[in-house]
Amino acid sequence: MKTAVMYGAGRIGRGLVGALLAESGYEVVFVDILPELVARLNETHRYAIFYVDKNEQITVSGVRAVDGRDQEAVAAEIARAEFVCTSVKAENLPAIAPFLAAGLKQRLARGAGPLNILICENLMDSSKRMTELLSPLLSAQEMQNVGLVETTIDRIVPEQTDPAVIRTESYCHLPMDGDAFLGPVPAIAHTELVSPFHSCTERKLYMLNMAHATCAYLGTLRGVTLIPEAMAIEAIRRTVTGALAESAQALAKKYPAIASATFDYAQIIPQRFANPALADTCARVGADIPRKLSRNDRLIGAACNVLEQGGTPNHIAVGIAAGLLCDLRSGGAALESAPARLCQLSGLSAEHPVCQITLQALHELAASL
Repeated sequence: MKTAVMYGAGRIGRGLVGALLAESGYEVVFVDILPELVARLNETHRYAIFYVDKNEQITVSGVRAVDGRDQEAVAAEIARAEFVCTSVKAENLPAIAPFLAAGLKQRLARGAGPLNILICENLMDSSKRMTELLSPLLSAQEMQNVGLVETTIDRIVPEQTDPAVIRTESYCHLPMDGDAFLGPVPAIAHTELVSPFHSCTERKLYMLNMAHATCAYLGTLRGVTLIPEAMAIEAIRRTVTGALAESAQALAKKYPAIASATFDYAQIIPQRFANPALADTCARVGADIPRKLSRNDRLIGAACNVLEQGGTPNHIAVGIAAGLLCDLRSGGAALESAPARLCQLSGLSAEHPVCQITLQALHELAASL
């Protein structure tokens, strides 16, 4: 049986990517730093996924795990695997880069050929980031034997309460950069080869992630805990659907080849958020406000894209304003500090149209609460 290494056995690693690999006939070798999880996977060689929208549980079998702190063991698995996937969160990529480099070196020494790394992270330009991390560790010739394949993670997997069962929605789609593979493209269920891939990355970030954050921040300000509860509030639902419409229109104009799929995507996202069985929290979705209000992330990036395509991001600005107000309140800051804080987080000048529209939305939002 062919082997695939899944670096990270968390919500996405087990709840999406690992399951797709197992469904596709691969033996899945998880790499994780939690000893209890590694031991359980090696004892049972399986785990469960519960699809909350279908009330259905499946078993993912044919898996094992290695300790992510053991570089020798990790490198050995990478050296003989068909390919590697990562899902460790962007901030942890620097920690795993030396392990990936060691595995590639061992692989090339064995004459096993190039290594494709499928980067399954919520990170724009993830291949560039991975190149920055691997280049100092590998020679130029070794780098030529690495295929850094960006993917788009499109499944909502909330925080988990049972370590033995991953609770998630059944929606399943994993687009991959079709131009980035070295050698044959592996057959993986529910994947799609996309070219140019940047269009797919922007669509997910500027639509699903943007709307999710908007819902979370508005829900937090209204005092609700769960995303479905927030979506049940008509004013929030209108803002979310309006923001999606603004972003979809801009992306369809920028990438005409995916225009139809983009408008279809805008229609199904609110239904996914509103699923009461998913029970995702506003706190989880809205976490790390400074990153999510940075220039190239989901909210500011989406608003700037709308402006660049000739639109006005009025609804997206409400989402930005809500995130900004949550940030101010968490730090005990006065509303008067909003302009400076917005510029600090977004990297935009006070005169930028996004800042102007957002600050107007902020005052209206604050007055309505």
